[in-house]
Amino acid sequence: MFVVAADGAWLRKSYESKHPVFEHCAARPGKSLGYLFLEKLFQITVPMPSFTTALRRLYIDRLLRISEGGDSEIASEAALLRGRLRGEAGREREILDILDEASAAAKAELVGDATRALAQPVVREQTEHWLRKFAPLISDTPRGFNQFVNTYTAHRAIRTLEGNTVGTDTLALWCVVRVRWPDLFDHLEAEPSSVAGILDPALVSDHFPERLREVAASASVREVVASTLGGPLYQGRIEQCCGVVES
Repeated sequence: MFVVAADGAWLRKSYESKHPVFEHCAARPGKSLGYLFLEKLFQITVPMPSFTTALRRLYIDRLLRISEGGDSEIASEAALLRGRLRGEAGREREILDILDEASAAAKAELVGDATRALAQPVVREQTEHWLRKFAPLISDTPRGFNQFVNTYTAHRAIRTLEGNTVGTDTLALWCVVRVRWPDLFDHLEAEPSSVAGILDPALVSDHFPERLREVAASASVREVVASTLGGPLYQGRIEQCCGVVES
């Protein structure tokens, strides 16, 4: 296994600058040449987790060796919930619900345990079975669905490390956008309010640069964004999928 720690935009631009002759014959709507190179060379792209307020406070307290009077209560709460996490094998939603029950301080202690619980083979198998209903929105190829499952797994792990328990269907639908139209995904991630131009094509020119207007106005994109499987992906849901909304 090889891990490359690099900025995705920098890599994409490098490929496009080196091989501009392929841009017009290989690029697809919502998936520029740089994205195609990354897709061929890397099995999965993993985003960085957000440094939430709770995690920032915990980090600074530990760095300064600050101990609060309620540490014993927090430790007891975390130990109790940690035991329950180990008992929820095979059920992603139950694991996330336990994390939701925790106080902010205990949640910061538990996010690693919850992420490891979600990575257990039996949990992943159950989750992958649940995700099969999204197959018609992906592609007819096994590779496309595998890429979708891997993308979902990475985003679920990152959001869980942030203490963000966004729903399975909503996050999965957001990952469909990432797999099929990564260029569009990056724009929506940076400007979640732009989704208004997808849900109402009359507004597309107000929310998207010229290079993305055609794909943003397409029926296939609108079908995914407005899907009842976790959607519609309005601004608030996109923000939560991106880690903007803290738990």
